[in-house]
Amino acid sequence: MDVTELCELSASAAVARMASGELSAETYATALLARCGQGAHLNAFIDLNAEQVLAQARSADAHRTAGKPLGPLHGLPVPVKDSINTADYPTTGGTNALRGFRPATDAAAVSLLRQAGAIVLGKTNLHELSFGWTSSNAAFGAVRNGCWRPCIADALRGAAAALTAVPMSRETFTEGPNAGWTCWRRDPNGRFASMLGDFFFREGARGVECRMETARKHSNGLGYLHGGFIMSFIDMAMFAFIFRQLENSAAVTLSCATDFLSAGIVGKPIEAHGEILKETGKMLFVRGLVTQDGVNLSSFTGTMRKIPRPARPTAEGHATRPGETQVD
Repeated sequence: MDVTELCELSASAAVARMASGELSAETYATALLARCGQGAHLNAFIDLNAEQVLAQARSADAHRTAGKPLGPLHGLPVPVKDSINTADYPTTGGTNALRGFRPATDAAAVSLLRQAGAIVLGKTNLHELSFGWTSSNAAFGAVRNGCWRPCIADALRGAAAALTAVPMSRETFTEGPNAGWTCWRRDPNGRFASMLGDFFFREGARGVECRMETARKHSNGLGYLHGGFIMSFIDMAMFAFIFRQLENSAAVTLSCATDFLSAGIVGKPIEAHGEILKETGKMLFVRGLVTQDGVNLSSFTGTMRKIPRPARPTAEGHATRPGETQVD
């Protein structure tokens, strides 16, 4: 498998292959480090020691070769936010005051990860002391947006959002079973977004109509559709509702209020229809309903804000407007 294929493995699939010996922990860690290098411009990490990661991966391989018991996270590299104590990395909290602070012990969560066989894949960037709503950090630099470099990631997800963000492509069908539908496809090299699948929308009798197929990967522990999947579908539906208002601009979601009405069933498509309630300058207010086989799954309202349309990223992942030079 090449680097891209290795990086697209789910955590459980990677651990299974490493536990069986089909994939070495060192090979997997090397692939993830290469991907981190490709995204270095995102400034997602405050500290990432590649040699340390590889040394721990080789140790994991030796552990398996020796026939010793393997943990449920054997060989899995896991990034840790730099507000969580790690004994083998400084923990800065994103502030200069703690730049040299090295904890004597791991935080309980990190200790449990290591006991399960995981490897710490560096310390990720964050808002200083997690005290704010953005990841614009004066001490270590801002975490950049994976789709538009001049923008930043938010404070809650920060580096994780930057590392998983991917652009979408769009295709409108003129024939076949999807005739009249427009499809937003996620970049197959994505992470979370690539799990969702293809999103379809069109203008119908009830306003803008949206749909998406469902599969077992979208389920929760009870076997029903996961609420996080439905909310991701809702967020995409809200962008479809305002699609015609965005010919010369982009938009961001400011708020989304969702009421869950019924459980969704795996294996049947979910649908949504909705409308724009009001548009005032840059603000758009929408509402909609998610259904499945005629059953109402959730109702929602949302607030969107128009922003200048970002330029497409260059091959290096940097974004500039036509005729402009990116200045950091």
